[in-house]
Amino acid sequence: MRPPRTSEAAGPPRHPTVIIDDHELAGTALRDALVEHGVTDCTVVAVAEALTRADQAPGLAVLDLSSAAGSGPRAGDPAAVVEPLRRHGWTVLALGDHRGTASFGSALAAGAYGHNLTAGDSLATLARAVASAAQGRDPMCPAERARPRPSPGRPGGESAPRRAPGQPDPRPA
Repeated sequence: MRPPRTSEAAGPPRHPTVIIDDHELAGTALRDALVEHGVTDCTVVAVAEALTRADQAPGLAVLDLSSAAGSGPRAGDPAAVVEPLRRHGWTVLALGDHRGTASFGSALAAGAYGHNLTAGDSLATLARAVASAAQGRDPMCPAERARPRPSPGRPGGESAPRRAPGQPDPRPA
């Protein structure tokens, strides 16, 4: 029998989980699904509220990339949401179906873990990704994380390969 993958071995988060989603219906549905899978301390907030809570006791922020518009000169750049949360000790899990887009690359570059949502994902798969991130394990496989993606503000739009927070640079020396 194979050993469990990191995300399969993780249990429910032991810290507060905040779902950052400007779409109330989607955020509430995700919260309800996570509660059903054992995540008990879970709330839904809009992006603006999440940024005002950044300096509170850290936990796990689950960021819907379609909501990560932010405001000001970096509007539309998820790093404007991820960076302040990470500075205050939050773990951030970016969710999206944006495998090749600049928003996904920006969130990863700012220190977020990532999970590529696909039409075939079950709620249990998503709950495992959240639990894994809450325990400091990146649910994204190293090969997917290392894949260059477009990144806002970089010449040619290409970014360097991404690494999980605390992990060594995956590029050859």
